[in-house]
Amino acid sequence: RSVRHQGVTFTVKNVIADNSRMILFYTLDADHLDVVNLESVQLLDKNKDPLPASVGFDPDGKHKGKITASYGPSYQLQSAVYLKIRLTERSKTWTDTVKIPLDLAKIKDMKHVLPVNQTVHFGQQAVSVEKGIVYPTRIAVYVKFDPENSKRIFGFDQLQLVDGKGQVWSSMRDGVSASGISPTERILYFESNYFREPKALFLEGHNIRALDKDKLDLVVDLKHHQLLQKPDDRIALTDITETQKTITVKLALETDPSWDSHRSYNLFRSTYRDAAGRTYENMLRSGTASTDENAKQLITFTIKKEPFQGPLTFQLMDYPNHVEKAFRVRVK
Repeated sequence: RSVRHQGVTFTVKNVIADNSRMILFYTLDADHLDVVNLESVQLLDKNKDPLPASVGFDPDGKHKGKITASYGPSYQLQSAVYLKIRLTERSKTWTDTVKIPLDLAKIKDMKHVLPVNQTVHFGQQAVSVEKGIVYPTRIAVYVKFDPENSKRIFGFDQLQLVDGKGQVWSSMRDGVSASGISPTERILYFESNYFREPKALFLEGHNIRALDKDKLDLVVDLKHHQLLQKPDDRIALTDITETQKTITVKLALETDPSWDSHRSYNLFRSTYRDAAGRTYENMLRSGTASTDENAKQLITFTIKKEPFQGPLTFQLMDYPNHVEKAFRVRVK
């Protein structure tokens, strides 16, 4: 599981894989390690096509680190995957591929399913915790939002798993912390306790972020530099700039310092529509920056200039509107 190129050796030392996630531990060896960098990684299937996974790497100094890949519950692992790496050494760049064999028979049974089937109410909003699945690499908790809820639920605040001894199993510090199955279903991921087998396990949180379903649209009038529709006065348009090819929109968002001091809001989906009903998916970049003024966040996004008809409508996928209620659900 090693590749070597002009005195640089990249080695995959160990692999932990299950039906939810894969972690690869690697080392780098070279005479002049200080000028060698792992620039990018990609996981490929047996046909050398990219895996449908969120892949990232976390260096631990110059000589070692780990690569993580998170994939959906419907993805079926193959007997081998290929790790494509891109390394740089001063002005030189090279790529290579490492084959990673997987023991599918062993992986198949490496999970514990924990039925839960409990419902928590936040005012009139119902959230059901359906089950937990404990994998070697992480814990997946399946939740479902009642379709009859009057609000769209975006997420939870200060969510954690706690065992019977009070030890906290936090949400994922790397990789994917949550994924959506549908608008009313979510999988929440936590650090795994697979090899410890606690006698009790509880899902705890303090509130949800949610917004009335009739307040989910932000309508931007590019011509007159106005917000024609917004959920409330916590969001304001500060600037619109145009070039020959792009339009950049800047917004100011007031957040709640009690809950949002460590959260950067990614407000919008990648798709939006104009007044004629045409849908676009050409958001070139977006970003959020925090200020010290009343926990305000500055949100900027740039889209490709098109022959838009009238104002643009962006649907919110998160917002600092909190429905407060502490809750505790026994998962095991």
